[in-house]
Amino acid sequence: MSPSFLARHSLPLLRTTLQQDVISLLSEYWKMTLFAWIGWHQRVSSAAAQRWIFHIFTMSYPRNLEKIFINGELNVSLLMNFLFGAYTAVFCTTVYIYFKKEQGITTGALRRGIIVGSMSALYGATAVFVATQWLSLNPILCVHGNTGLSLCDDHDLAPWSFADGILDILGAIAPVCVYALADFLLLWRCWHVCGRQPFVLVVPFAFFVAEIVLGIAEVSFSAGIYFPSTVSTSTLVHQGRIIVGIQGGLHVSTAMATSLATFIICRRIYVETAHYHGTRKHYKHILDILIQSACTYTAFNVIMAILNIVTTRGDEVIMQTSYDMQLVTARNWLFNLGPMMAARHYNNPHGRSVSHQVSSEY
Repeated sequence: MSPSFLARHSLPLLRTTLQQDVISLLSEYWKMTLFAWIGWHQRVSSAAAQRWIFHIFTMSYPRNLEKIFINGELNVSLLMNFLFGAYTAVFCTTVYIYFKKEQGITTGALRRGIIVGSMSALYGATAVFVATQWLSLNPILCVHGNTGLSLCDDHDLAPWSFADGILDILGAIAPVCVYALADFLLLWRCWHVCGRQPFVLVVPFAFFVAEIVLGIAEVSFSAGIYFPSTVSTSTLVHQGRIIVGIQGGLHVSTAMATSLATFIICRRIYVETAHYHGTRKHYKHILDILIQSACTYTAFNVIMAILNIVTTRGDEVIMQTSYDMQLVTARNWLFNLGPMMAARHYNNPHGRSVSHQVSSEY
């Protein structure tokens, strides 16, 4: 199953430890808080499918953990709205700085349109993502929130509505769009810096295509869980393991596309400015941003890929979510802010873009 879907049901397995140790209980609370922050609220749409989860673990939630879950869902949704407000401020500032640097330049309208359009699409996908998480509070706190036990009692669970399932699907699609748009912008910059030579991007573009295909596959299999045609235990287990494997492949392809494109850009700038040390200083900020963000993001993806690929048993899936959710949290916001930080320094002080100067002047 997807990490968020299993994270909710991993708490009973840790019940004994959490009840014995208050520190462990608080630790699990923050793990749930971080995971709900990224919004992977993966749910199944039928009561029978939800009962299947409880039959597997054959445990009930302690009341204190139910309160932690309910409070965590509400608190982190509020936190996500505040973070989105900060993201909005950064986005508006970046667009303003970018257009101010481009003021008076009559060429490169297509380039400016692609950069601003990609950043705007990233912002829009993130807005959809945040909205779906906020709207998801309705079934949690209102429909199923009449009592604490109604969230965890398999005899008193009403099925999720069709609208709730649609929200979950949108919540799964939006992050995939964010990854694809950010990688597209990076690959486009790579192609532009390298003099628009398509053969340079053959390998990173292949990983980019694989990333899109795996993202579509993940959403498709997730839809099979949200709107299952059957509630067979073996079928749902099989679908859950497939999703975990797809996520592992998605992390690998994303890491490879990002790291290869970053390497090509940095190498191109380094080679073309080898004999122009004064010019190289103009690109220091871009090189720093690209290298630091790409290395950090790639490291997150590699670790998450390892956690997904080596996971085969249900208990392993549950235990790896405590690591996975913290990594995804940092990775998602890094992927949103990285392209905008690069755009702020994309132009040199003389008004000529980095890509134009490297690919055309030398």
